[in-house]
Amino acid sequence: MSISADNNWLLLRDVAESRTYGAYSTLRNYIDQGRVRAKKVAGRIKVYEPDLKALEEARSPKSEKAYARAESAIRRVVDSAPALTDEQRERLAVLVRGGSANASKELASAGGDAGA
Repeated sequence: MSISADNNWLLLRDVAESRTYGAYSTLRNYIDQGRVRAKKVAGRIKVYEPDLKALEEARSPKSEKAYARAESAIRRVVDSAPALTDEQRERLAVLVRGGSANASKELASAGGDAGA
C-alpha cells in the first residue's frame, strides 16, 4: 500500500484493492457517513488509517462476544418478566398496527384508555 509522507494516510484506491477494509464503494460510504476521514491530495483521495483500524476493531470477534453477552442478558430479562395481560397485548398490537392517528380510536373501541 502506498503511504504518504504522513504515515497515517493511505490511498483509497490501494485500500480498496487490498479488500482488507471493504470494497471501494463501501469505503466511499464510510467516508460519506463520516466514519472514515478522507482528504484529497494532488487529485487522489487518501483515507485516515486509524479510522479504518477502528472500523475493523468494531467488527472483531470481541464485538461479537459482547453482542452475544448482551443478547443473553436481554433474553434473561425477557424470560423473567411476567406475562402480558390480554389488555397489554391489545395495546401493543394497536401501537404496532395503527400508528398515532388510529391508536386513540382503536384503544377506545377496545375498551382501553386513549390517554394511557
